[in-house]
Amino acid sequence: MFVTRLLIAVGVLAILGVLYYSRFWRGRQPPEGKPGEPPAPPPEPQPPPRYTVHERPRDTKASSNYEFDILEGDRVVARYWFDFRGDEHGVRFSDGREAWPGGRVDDFISGGGPYPPLLTPRAIAWLENELAHDR
Repeated sequence: MFVTRLLIAVGVLAILGVLYYSRFWRGRQPPEGKPGEPPAPPPEPQPPPRYTVHERPRDTKASSNYEFDILEGDRVVARYWFDFRGDEHGVRFSDGREAWPGGRVDDFISGGGPYPPLLTPRAIAWLENELAHDR
């Protein structure tokens, strides 16, 4: 009985040791391509997004709305809002008109917590269509 438990413990430690010293455990990825080939060039840098989103300070009441300024460059073009449950949401444009983007909150904005808020591709298309009416 003791010998069986000892062998199991040694086996588990051996597996953990292999994982620790392997690429799997340390998160390293094997090099791409075949040995002897030059590495692939780095990806092209992406242009900055056309629209940026900044969260506005929120009221201390638990049932207050979340609001985000949508900026094109330095100019605020709209303010996106949603209620504390995420049931209702909408957009107020800088000219005073309001619109409903349709769908859910997740269809319009992503991120939050440790990640910056971003407009989804669907939101960008909808926003550009709505802003085209102003121009």
